[in-house]
Amino acid sequence: MRAIPTALKTGSLLALALIGLIKARTTEKPDLSNAIVPKGQTIDLPSGEYNRIYFLAASVNGDQRSAFENGGRKTELNIEDWGGFIGQWDSRQWSGQDVAHDKYGAMTGLKPGSTKRADLAWYASHHYDGSGKNVDYSYYYLFGYVIDLVAGATTLKLPDNENIRILAISVAEDNPSVTPARPLYDVLPASSTGEVFYAY
Repeated sequence: MRAIPTALKTGSLLALALIGLIKARTTEKPDLSNAIVPKGQTIDLPSGEYNRIYFLAASVNGDQRSAFENGGRKTELNIEDWGGFIGQWDSRQWSGQDVAHDKYGAMTGLKPGSTKRADLAWYASHHYDGSGKNVDYSYYYLFGYVIDLVAGATTLKLPDNENIRILAISVAEDNPSVTPARPLYDVLPASSTGEVFYAY
């Protein structure tokens, strides 16, 4: 993974803090990698009255379900792919091959809409390919994840998954988590009951 671009957008103070750690590290030692590929490593956690583990991560080759373990408890998370779109409404599928020039042909189907469910921590509106060319509108994301820290746990065991990239890990003492009664954003696809939630 290349170093984080200087033009970045953040969605939370946590993301700012985690990205600040990464930027400081890459500024001091720019030749170092700024992401870890989890291969079952065990990470020592700092001592203190902490109850949450936060990390900044994304995946390649599609979403990746993997388990993180602390204090003998495994927590399975869906690490979202770092490319594509955060959300997309239902999309019509066409038989035409040149839809960029309005040559759609006949409608052949409907691709259901979807949204990424992880908390968005950072995004880039473009990236540079291997030759250094700027690729516009090719979005990339990093997501913020949180798991409960088991009382007395001193380590975090990472999953063994070469498709995951972890950029920062931190611990915190937080108040009890709050779960909203309804989603705070549009939820796609529809639930098994056929209900779609819209956030206004």
